[in-house]
Amino acid sequence: MRDGDVEFVQVACSMVVVPLVQGAIVRLDERRLSAERLARAWPPSTRDVVVFATWQFGILFGCPALLVWFVRTRGWLVGFLLGLAAAALLLGAAILATVVPEAIIEGLGL
Repeated sequence: MRDGDVEFVQVACSMVVVPLVQGAIVRLDERRLSAERLARAWPPSTRDVVVFATWQFGILFGCPALLVWFVRTRGWLVGFLLGLAAAALLLGAAILATVVPEAIIEGLGL
């Protein structure tokens, strides 16, 4: 494989992994919210648009969106800290989505 092919695989993996992780974080958190906090959460259509925008723009949209999600549902201090943790998790998933395919391609000798 050429360098451009490896980059294509990395981008394709990132376009799958980042929105899936971001959507999973929001959906799992949404299930754990109390009725009061759920009332402050995004409506389903907004949540879906945020996942789609994360697919389009990647981590540059996904991390701030997670910060907004947690601050909106939890309040400033706790929400900001939880949002930072979720954004760090998303950043880690994005890094793995680029490092792992390259390691697999090199390991297979392609």
